[in-house]
Amino acid sequence: MSVAVTAASRWPPICAARDLLGAITLIGEEPGLPYQRPPLSKAFLKDGDAARLHFRPQAFFDTNNIELMPGTRVSRINREARHVTTATGTEIGYDHLVLATGSRNVRPPVANLHLENVLSLRNLADAADLRARLSAARHVLVIGGGFIGMEFAAVASDFGVEVTVIEGADRLMARTVSGAVSKHFLALHEGRGTRVRLGRFVSELLDDGTGRVAGVRLSDGTEIAGDLVLIAAGVAPNSELAAEAGLSVSNGIDVDTLLRTSDLSISALGDCCNFPDPVSGNRVRLESVQAATDHARTIAKRLTGKPAPYTAVPWFWSDQSHFKLQIAGLGSGADEQVALEPEAARSGCDQFRRRAAHQCRDCQFRCGAYERAPASGFGTTRRAGRTRSPQLQSGGLCARGVNRHGEGGPGKRIPKGEMQSPEQHGSGD
Repeated sequence: MSVAVTAASRWPPICAARDLLGAITLIGEEPGLPYQRPPLSKAFLKDGDAARLHFRPQAFFDTNNIELMPGTRVSRINREARHVTTATGTEIGYDHLVLATGSRNVRPPVANLHLENVLSLRNLADAADLRARLSAARHVLVIGGGFIGMEFAAVASDFGVEVTVIEGADRLMARTVSGAVSKHFLALHEGRGTRVRLGRFVSELLDDGTGRVAGVRLSDGTEIAGDLVLIAAGVAPNSELAAEAGLSVSNGIDVDTLLRTSDLSISALGDCCNFPDPVSGNRVRLESVQAATDHARTIAKRLTGKPAPYTAVPWFWSDQSHFKLQIAGLGSGADEQVALEPEAARSGCDQFRRRAAHQCRDCQFRCGAYERAPASGFGTTRRAGRTRSPQLQSGGLCARGVNRHGEGGPGKRIPKGEMQSPEQHGSGD
């Protein structure tokens, strides 16, 4: 079987099934070897070491019959002939096609986004440019208070640069974390000198008269000076290629529980696709490196004759200076929040994770969500009844039927050696 993977810069773990799949062609629009994205907004901005981001050296791909086609853009999918066409007209055949096209930054409706020193962060080139300009900046303005915006704000603050974050929602990271965690991280950033304007929208970027940004004007007329602006206002899925090929697309490429598109010879994974939640049946799209990795494993198993539905639990984290936020499960719909004081946070969060915040590997029912900020001595757990769709992962007591006190359920236990803690997943967002 020949497998073509149209991918962003990440190395999809589907390539790990190379011995059974036969030839694999990995096509990516960016130049160079596949690399990790999560460090771009964190470690890379500090050390600038691009080589550390590479998943594997070129020799690995040569040895394992994986053909890399960097700097190559796929412009069309011919489903009938089973080949893709690149922007230069080259046709590449496939037995199975995997779309891992990722997402792109949203450009908000703000005037003068063309000004010099107005940047976004999505790939290695963006990060290198941002890092170079950050060294000369005096006051950075960040439009968007999500993970990327706050991670960059923390790095800029570490460099001694003045930082102001402008967020339209009434709290930070509102799409992902609970109100308690939002409030806690707001205090952490403000304690480091970062100014945060919540519930505010930017209407215009100010020109210094030479084509360079000089600040922003908010919708209420307030002006804030700044010489570097990062646009971190969210992302949209890259699903146009699939839509033009006639595949079903809604909020991203529609896939089933096996990550198959409406064409069974084409799969999709990561930010670009949406899938049915295994509990609620609602379609969800996750912007997480761990989700993309878990999707790829599901596809690789199916292509190698061991099909199993995607049931992995969402896992997110964020490093903001020396503060680490860890999240297992989805944060919506909780009916209880428990905040632990510093001395109780480590033991309390660990105990909760061992009990209700784990599930049996063979159990498709989930309960609750778990948030942890151990570096700051603060932990928040969020739990809901068994009808809740968001999920928690791996090992420990089976969570099916666990009530809001973390009690009950069949209590089926996984041997300790088979458990995976959040720390074992590594880090990334």
